Amino acid sequence: PGWIESDILRRAVMADPERKARILARTPMGGFGLPEDIGHAAVFLCSPAARFITGVVLPVDGGASIGF
Repeated sequence: PGWIESDILRRAVMADPERKARILARTPMGGFGLPEDIGHAAVFLCSPAARFITGVVLPVDGGASIGF
C-alpha cells in the first residue's frame, strides 16, 4: 500500500513538514490513506463482486505508484 496514517507515519513523517510535503507532492490524491482504505480493498476482493478477479495487483496508494 501507499502511505497509510498510523502511529509510525505520524512520528516519522508528520513531524517533518518538508518530508510530508515531498510525499504529498507525489501523491495525486493529495493525502495519506487511512487503515480503512486497506480494509475496504480487502473486503471488496473477498466479496462476490470480485468473483472473477484473479492475479491482480490492487494499488491502494492514492495514485503514488503512477510513473513507477
